[in-house]
Amino acid sequence: MASAATKLRTYLKGDVSIQSNFRHLYEYKGMNKPVKQAEGPTIQWPNEKHRIKFWNIHPGDQVVVREGPPALVGQVGTVRMVDRLGNRLYFHEDQFHRVLSEREIRRNSRLGPNEAIPPGAGLEPIPIHYSNVALVIGTKLSPKLDERGEAIKDKKGNPVIASTERMVAGRLKRGARIYNHETKRIEWSRIAVNTKILRSDGRLVPDLDDFASGSVIPLPTETKPTLRSPASFEMKPSEAARVTWTPTLVDIRLPENRPKELDIPEIDLGGKAFDKMRKMHGPKARKVELAQIANAVKRQDIAQAVLLQSAGRTSQRTTR
Repeated sequence: MASAATKLRTYLKGDVSIQSNFRHLYEYKGMNKPVKQAEGPTIQWPNEKHRIKFWNIHPGDQVVVREGPPALVGQVGTVRMVDRLGNRLYFHEDQFHRVLSEREIRRNSRLGPNEAIPPGAGLEPIPIHYSNVALVIGTKLSPKLDERGEAIKDKKGNPVIASTERMVAGRLKRGARIYNHETKRIEWSRIAVNTKILRSDGRLVPDLDDFASGSVIPLPTETKPTLRSPASFEMKPSEAARVTWTPTLVDIRLPENRPKELDIPEIDLGGKAFDKMRKMHGPKARKVELAQIANAVKRQDIAQAVLLQSAGRTSQRTTR
C-alpha cells in the first residue's frame, strides 16, 4: 500500500482523467503548510471541508473564465489538467501561461549558467479556481430576421445564420449517482441550468430562450495512454553481445596503516560490517565514549588526591 507521502506526490502531478473516486478528500501528511506544486506557484492547500467533492468539469472540457485576472476574464480555454486537492484548473492555451525570465527558468529547472534552456521551459501555467469558470455546453445559431421578425431563408429553405454564439451553463446540477461495474467508477450525469450566451466581448448575458436548460451534458472523451508492445522492450542480440566493460589487471591494494572500517569482506551478505560501523559512530557509541572520558577523569582525580595525601604525610614526618 502506498504511503501518504507517495499519494501526495501523485496528486501534486495533477490529474488528467475523469473523477472516479473521492481520494482527494483525504488528509495527507504535509498538507498543513504551503507546498510547491508540480506546475504553477506555491499555494496553501484548502481544508477537507472546502474541497469540491463532485467535480463536473474534467480534462477536455471547454470553459470560460468568469472571474480572476482581468486579462483572462472572458477567455475560453480547454482544460488540460485538474488539481482536485487545490480546486484549481490548468489549460492548454498560451494565454493561460506566464512567461518566465531566464533567471526563473534556471532556478526552477536547476540549470547551470552554461547549460542550454530546453524548449517549453519558459512558460508557467496560471491556475484558475474551479468557481471562477463556467462550462461551455454548445453553440447557438441565431437566424437572420427580416422586418416582420421572421427568419430569412436561402434557396434551399434553410434559415440564414446571422451569428454563432457559445452557450454557457450558468450552473451545473448533478444527476443520480451510480456505480459502473465495467469501468469500476462512480458516475453521475451533469445537467445544465440557467444557460447564458457568451458575447464576442467576453460578457455573459442571460439566454432568453433558455431551451438548453435541463439538458444532459456528455462527458469529454478520455484519452487513454498508448501502451508499448512487449516486443519493443526486448534487447537486440547485437546489443547484448556488445562489450561495455574491460577489467583492468592492475592490483589495487590498500595501505597497511588503513583504518579498521575499510576491512570489509568481499562478500558481506548480511551487512555486518556496515552495522558495526553504524554502531561505532551512532549515538549510543557517543554516550559510551563520554562515559569512558568521565571515568578517566574520575580516575585521574583520584590518583591526584592520593598523590596529595601521600605528599602531606611525608611533610608531617619531616617536621617531627
